[in-house]
Amino acid sequence: MAKKDDKIFRLIYTDELTKLYNRRYMRDFLPKIIEEASRVGRKASLFVFDIDDLKRINDQYGHLAGDKALVHFSRLLYNATKNLGLVFRYAGDEFVAFLLGLDREDAKRFGEKFLRIIANSPMKFGTQAIVVMCSIGVSVFPDDGRDVWVLFEHADEALFRAKRRGKGTIEVFPMKGKLLTPEKLNIMLANPPVIAQHEIVEFLERQISPQGDRNVFTVIFGGEGTGKTRVLRYAQELAEKKLAFNLFLIGKSIWNNEPYGAIFQALDHLFWRRPDIKEMVLGRLEKDELELANARFSMENGDFIDPLKSSQTVSIKVFEMLTKMMIHLKSLGDGAILIDNIELIDEPTMQFLDTAFVHDESSKLIYVATVNAPDITLCDEMLIQKLRLTTNIAANAQIKKLELERFSVNDVQKLVGSIFDGEKLPPEAAEAMLRSSNGVPLYIIESLSYLLQSGKITVVGDRWDLSGIRADDIPVSLEDILIRRIGCMEPETLNVLKVATILGDIIDVNEISAITGLNNQLVVDALHTAERSLFVESTSNPEKFVFSHRVNKAALYQALDEQEKIELHKKVAEYDEKLSSKRFIAIGRLAFHRQFFGQYREAVDLIERLEMGMQSVIIPDRVRQLLQKRTFLDALAEKRELTNEDFEKVLTICRNMRAAIQNIRLYPIDNENVQKSLDKLFSGIKEFVDNIVSVVIISFSDESILINGQPLPPSLADKELAKDLGGLFAGYGLRGVIFTHGINRDELVSFLTSFTKKPDEVIDHWEEICAQAGIEHIHPDRIIFVAVGEQQVMPMVRPVFATVAGEAGKVAELPPEHGKLIEDLTGVARELLETLRSKELDEDMKEEVEGKLADIIGRFEALREGVSSKEEVKEEEVEKKEEEKPKVEEALETAMAAEEEKVEEVEEIVEEVKEKPPKFLRFNEVVSLLVSGEKEARERAKEWMKQFTSKEVAQMFVDAILFGDDDELRKAATKALIELGGEVKDIFLARISPGFPQEQLRRFFEIGHYFAEEPLLLPRITEIIYKNKELAPYIYEFIVRA
Repeated sequence: MAKKDDKIFRLIYTDELTKLYNRRYMRDFLPKIIEEASRVGRKASLFVFDIDDLKRINDQYGHLAGDKALVHFSRLLYNATKNLGLVFRYAGDEFVAFLLGLDREDAKRFGEKFLRIIANSPMKFGTQAIVVMCSIGVSVFPDDGRDVWVLFEHADEALFRAKRRGKGTIEVFPMKGKLLTPEKLNIMLANPPVIAQHEIVEFLERQISPQGDRNVFTVIFGGEGTGKTRVLRYAQELAEKKLAFNLFLIGKSIWNNEPYGAIFQALDHLFWRRPDIKEMVLGRLEKDELELANARFSMENGDFIDPLKSSQTVSIKVFEMLTKMMIHLKSLGDGAILIDNIELIDEPTMQFLDTAFVHDESSKLIYVATVNAPDITLCDEMLIQKLRLTTNIAANAQIKKLELERFSVNDVQKLVGSIFDGEKLPPEAAEAMLRSSNGVPLYIIESLSYLLQSGKITVVGDRWDLSGIRADDIPVSLEDILIRRIGCMEPETLNVLKVATILGDIIDVNEISAITGLNNQLVVDALHTAERSLFVESTSNPEKFVFSHRVNKAALYQALDEQEKIELHKKVAEYDEKLSSKRFIAIGRLAFHRQFFGQYREAVDLIERLEMGMQSVIIPDRVRQLLQKRTFLDALAEKRELTNEDFEKVLTICRNMRAAIQNIRLYPIDNENVQKSLDKLFSGIKEFVDNIVSVVIISFSDESILINGQPLPPSLADKELAKDLGGLFAGYGLRGVIFTHGINRDELVSFLTSFTKKPDEVIDHWEEICAQAGIEHIHPDRIIFVAVGEQQVMPMVRPVFATVAGEAGKVAELPPEHGKLIEDLTGVARELLETLRSKELDEDMKEEVEGKLADIIGRFEALREGVSSKEEVKEEEVEKKEEEKPKVEEALETAMAAEEEKVEEVEEIVEEVKEKPPKFLRFNEVVSLLVSGEKEARERAKEWMKQFTSKEVAQMFVDAILFGDDDELRKAATKALIELGGEVKDIFLARISPGFPQEQLRRFFEIGHYFAEEPLLLPRITEIIYKNKELAPYIYEFIVRA
């Protein structure tokens, strides 16, 4: 196992050619090393080495010589640094070293010494002796920065200064903290100051703070290039200073969306910047949750969650995990949720953000979003569309809309002066820039980039020189600027970026390598060159980049001639076709290709698949609320083993609670016995939540009591107490109670007094009762219970109660699953009724189905209101049933006889195949084994299934149940599938599609009631009837059976 782990580690963290650590290792581990150096107060230096003239070696001697030069250089560097720190291969010919104990002077001496070493150590290549020299840039910790990437950028700036001075030299970042590097556009222009937005800046400075209003949902809007992202980055800078954490979410086009993609990308970036937060949050997850999180953050094996293949169970697990991660983040203090291009955020992420908006007693979250809209009307339209899934935000948030201002000529000069150390444009050039830009900041930044690249802005000594810029040097349009900038690119970089424009918003090194045939390192080198030119940006994943702005991507795409577009689309489409079976995101890209080739029908079909996939991940509001509460309480409850002494104390609390409720029901509240029992109970609870655990969850079943999910030891079991309290609480629609730290006596009295009222006065009103009485530290557990032997808080539906006909005042409990169906099916029946009314059905059919559905709704609502349907049975119907009773009994006897024959047939099959090796079984024999009821037979069936994947087994059930001609096998396979359950059942249900032939959908509805409890099923039924109006009668029969 250790050898396997070592091999995996080497594959992930070492460079294949040089055997040095790679950029991924630098990203994951160097921040921890810097943190330790900070803790012990140690100086250190970060070096960036760039091999001089490697391209010349490749061109003159071949790529084999170039690779040997890289290996030769890396060995010299490793030997020189091995006792001082770590060395990494950062990119193609670029290396990084972090050396401990070196201050500014020490670092310079080390660099000069290393230059002498490599000058005197030529590489032998055939008969040639080739000197491999380098240029070096250095920054010093902590003087030049405390963050690894700040140190790297400063060292990289120094490296460019060294190259400009002459090859084979070293430059140390100066103490004054400023270098003039016109080549490094990403350092100079990627993060310009916010200019001209005084109102917005002042508002953000108030709002992004511990004093900010959590009810305000801020929306900043403006047209393309008006600086929305830069203002949001300014909000992030404020959050970094004033709040405990922030999440920066980025919207992507429909071609590149995936479920929960935006929130996971934001978490990944936070964890990259703050490894301490990553360690805390992931360290508090359960084992299965941690595996789920690691699967998403690595993303090595395709999609994290593919909605076209995954079950709703997976979506729920992801939602729970994200909710728990947010709870742990909020435990750090106040935070900010910053959303760039909210109109493009995937819907599952929006639903999760809506859940996080719910206020609790913990720290606050401040929301700020941007919308790409040139005016307030379009902004409102986009917001309405995006917030339709956000029940909490839409109902409770105060939407604050702020419009970005255009630049004036003074703003242009202010921006230029802030970038170029106070230097300004000549007045006529500034006026020309304002006219051409129409006051749009993006245009101004791109213009300055072009002026730097073309040498119009120069460096004289230690000052910038802008004096030579004329009005006609300013490009007339943004497209003109970008075309000129693209013309300045090296061919290798341009070729990589051309493929990237076809792939979409995310530039994946591995994908480009697979499509172009270039090795990964050459792709990375090209993208780093583009990064320095401000065309792309790196991300927290060293193998993924993004375009700096979508206009850059659009300009590159437009720069392709038609033949290039056709060839690239074909090449990438072939790649995406292969990928589409593994990656949900590839479906969107395929739609993009189909649209390009004019295959609009295919493109629309693919987009529909995308939208259906996204919708299938959406969790109904009611389920979402259950999950949120369950996760919140689970996070509060301490995960520690309780001792026997702890259990005994809670048992005493339970006994005292039983006595207090009995007393409070028998005597007035001021009775001495009542007061004594209340005092005794209160002191026990308070002592427990103050000194042992801050949250105690007490749950009851018929025979046991659970404390924070842990069953009582057998020696302490008290079945009589469990039965008494379980029955009492169940009568009031509860499964237990939760006490939290801070409880006071008045809350306890108010809570217990509720048990003196009639159950039907309390069951549906616990939330109102607690709110009116000011009960904040006691939670009636009407929605959750804690499963035996588990540390998880699990959802449960409260019982539904109905008045029994003829017995006034008597309350009967319906089974919990009936209560759930009544609640769910009433809703779906309403939806179906509305859908049917909007359809062009045959009038007779429409009238019949509408009548039946209206009848169902009435019956379901009668049950929910506690009115027995028996009361509505007319005497004539009773008499009619009495007359038909003999016929019914005869039919029943016939059916039972037939069923017995089937059982005998199954038993015969089971006996025949008992001795047959599992791998030789047929599917119908496996079905018989599963429904036989014998444990040994079921185990043999499951042994047979191990030959196949869950998807293959599920497909066998699809074929047998929906497409097979053997009716008996269909029925048996349905029972077998229910018996089998688990992933196979989930995959089977996920494959039920509105696009199936009607005969197959009809067959499904004949057996669909067996799966009525499945969360995905009811929304899908509505979708199916909407697209298949002729199936309405079968839907009705399904609802009746369910």
